[in-house]
Amino acid sequence: ALHLDAVSNNVGALALFEGFNVIRNMKPILEILEGETAYDTCQAAMAMYPIIADSMGAKAPSLDEFATQLASISGFDGQLDYVSSFKPDGTSDAEWDIQVDTALSRLGFYKTVSDGYVPSDIFPGQTL
Repeated sequence: ALHLDAVSNNVGALALFEGFNVIRNMKPILEILEGETAYDTCQAAMAMYPIIADSMGAKAPSLDEFATQLASISGFDGQLDYVSSFKPDGTSDAEWDIQVDTALSRLGFYKTVSDGYVPSDIFPGQTL
């Protein structure tokens, strides 16, 4: 969703992009979780994965592995402990918490904006 006006809360457009952070195989996650919980967990995993990949580099699990492990942990506290296991050495807990909170807040904002978006027409132009 694109918020084009700094003064208004109106959504100017909704754009869907497939980035490199896409879960390719949801089957293991759907075997652990059901319905909205599975999709919410996947969205949270995709939102946080860039900071995981940045912190771990080549040692980072794949997004599918990260999302499946996240889904297998019951409760938010346990999931956040798992995410904290990727905190880079030398990064304070407060700095890491801010990075995770920023990623999840961005996800929450996009979900709120896109849930309220009602398209008036279909974009007839070319996609990128």
